[in-house]
Amino acid sequence: MATSGWTGRTLFARLSLPRLLLFLLMLVYFVYFGLYATRRHLAFETGAFDLGVYIQPLWNFIQGRGFSASLIADNGPLRWATHVEPILFLVAPLYKLWPEPRLLLWLQVAGLTLAALPLFALGSRRLQNEWTALVVVIAYFLMPATEAVTLFDFHAVTLAPLFLLAAIYFLDRALAAQGHSLWLWPEAKLHLGEATDNDQTDEATVGPVAGYLLSALFFLLAMATKEDIPLYIFMVGLYLVALRRRWRAGGLLMIASLAWFYVASQVIIPAYRTGGGQSIYLAWFETLGDTPLAVVLSPFTQPDKVLALLFRPGSLPALGMLVVPLALLPAAGLPFLLMAAPGLAFSFLSQNPTLRQLETWHYAAPLLPFTLLAAIDGLARLSFYLSPRSRRTSRLPLAALGLLLLLTSLAYHHLRGYSHLARLSEWPEVTPHHRLGREMAATIPAGAALLAQAQLVPHVAHRERLKIWSGPLFTEYDYAWLDLSHPRLPNRNNAHGEFLTGMVIEPAFGAVVSRDGYILLKKGAAREPLSEELFTFTEFDQVPENARRVNADFGGIFNLVAVRPEVRRLATSETEPQIVLYFELLDKPAEDYHLFIYLLDREGEIIGATDYPQPALFWWPASRWQAGDRRQVRVNTVPWWTGDKAVFGYAVGFSRTDDPWDIVARLPITVGTGSPPPGSRPLDQRTLLPVAAFRRLAGLPYPQPLSILEQ
Repeated sequence: MATSGWTGRTLFARLSLPRLLLFLLMLVYFVYFGLYATRRHLAFETGAFDLGVYIQPLWNFIQGRGFSASLIADNGPLRWATHVEPILFLVAPLYKLWPEPRLLLWLQVAGLTLAALPLFALGSRRLQNEWTALVVVIAYFLMPATEAVTLFDFHAVTLAPLFLLAAIYFLDRALAAQGHSLWLWPEAKLHLGEATDNDQTDEATVGPVAGYLLSALFFLLAMATKEDIPLYIFMVGLYLVALRRRWRAGGLLMIASLAWFYVASQVIIPAYRTGGGQSIYLAWFETLGDTPLAVVLSPFTQPDKVLALLFRPGSLPALGMLVVPLALLPAAGLPFLLMAAPGLAFSFLSQNPTLRQLETWHYAAPLLPFTLLAAIDGLARLSFYLSPRSRRTSRLPLAALGLLLLLTSLAYHHLRGYSHLARLSEWPEVTPHHRLGREMAATIPAGAALLAQAQLVPHVAHRERLKIWSGPLFTEYDYAWLDLSHPRLPNRNNAHGEFLTGMVIEPAFGAVVSRDGYILLKKGAAREPLSEELFTFTEFDQVPENARRVNADFGGIFNLVAVRPEVRRLATSETEPQIVLYFELLDKPAEDYHLFIYLLDREGEIIGATDYPQPALFWWPASRWQAGDRRQVRVNTVPWWTGDKAVFGYAVGFSRTDDPWDIVARLPITVGTGSPPPGSRPLDQRTLLPVAAFRRLAGLPYPQPLSILEQ
């Protein structure tokens, strides 16, 4: 099937079935992930980094204070001290029309959805087959990296895939209008000399001048999304010069992109940085040099260090996150994959491991266009090679490769994706607790200086003075707001204890609201005892349907009714799997018992134990529990990391002392009719209860039956 370019005239003149399916697919992706992203926000799963750090400067700009951001005041007073994103000048009028964080989330989903249009058009021209081009778009939407970019808060750079693909599409059209090709051999697939009537119409509609101008416009928009995007455009120019001999177009791209990169990174950022100096992100590459030039030249000046970084654990999995879901096809389109070299270098050479977690954060955004173009080119090359010599235009190899791509992307998505097609799918639940939080946010005056927990920041970011709470209570702020029950507010290093100490010793603050885990402090408010309504987050009415029933008796006092493992897909790289324990009190505790969680290896042996109380037990300790109480304890505070363990588990035990290794002090356990707990070792007989087991598959922890732990 010969295909034409993608202009308004031909689009509506020839709405083929693949194009209709493309629009339907785009609509489904836009609606599904738009709702997913907004529900994450309404369920308080977004955060200061990186949604609040955009909301505040946009709101300040609308108020006439420039893009000022107190959340990143350590970098500098304005957003430009952290990143150079002139595209925000275009986003700000939209935000003024609807000053709501959800606007940014929908805008991000829209940009990534619309990127499918130039991707489909480029695939159709290269492959001469719209059905296979549609499969490429399906694979793009199914990539966990794409979905992570879509869902992880908001970033201006997530608009780069749309702009880069649109720019390359118009560049392709301009070159074709002059009888040249963007693509490398095999030229036979392109049939440049055998254009159809529709092709000729497109060539006239998008001539070389218009094509180059539109390409330049979209390249400019792409560079406006972040200061490092010019490096990718430089690679496009280098490709044109070195491999396509398009000296003028390629040379202009190289010069313009390097000039803007220099201005953004060496002029604008230092000018707005507190005390001047380089971008704070340069410290991520400090082993290679202290200037951008030193880092760029490091492969020649320090090849040993570069090689050591390239081949350390984590680099190969990061590359796999881009090419494996695309059936390794980008490897066959290597020239286009090399255009992603700047981002790959950032990932592989950085001291920050999050840059290699391309399916959790937003760092894959500028890599996606070139990886997908490489997949398209790989499809074309391999189908040409696999076609019989006598029939180089055979469609059978292309169809087979397209089917392989479709099946691979579906299988990979099932293991690591975010939608309901994936094994670890989740749909954020918006509860009365979250609605209470939004009501509380509305009561905090917009002119008040606020100290807030990171996950609450996006809901209160429309203010000039705002700081992320990190432990201390700073008296220069008018309010302080925390959600003690939030899954991402662990009691690591006694953070909750530090906050409580500040409440006790700092007379400037009094609690104006303390309810269901939320505590709102106000400077100058009356200092009164906390309401017992604050601790209702430790209570439960019904055991959730997805919890596993246990019925284990700890010393005739605590009955563990059920356990619910919880793997939070969007946080698995920064947090361990959490569990929620549901207890019924058989008798009032005579003393304050300590609940400990133990890490088990695949043989069921203990290899770790918690060192700080879980938030629910810190705020409502066991000594305050009453007979008949139903209490839930979320386990989100652990000192270990299980990323290198294929199989592991959790066990629980109550102790009379604060020493998790004091076996004698642990309460005895009976399960059901009095049998010893499964998995107990002779030394720990009847004192520890295995409650959860996990197996890592494709790097993610999946809940498993307890029998997976070798007893």
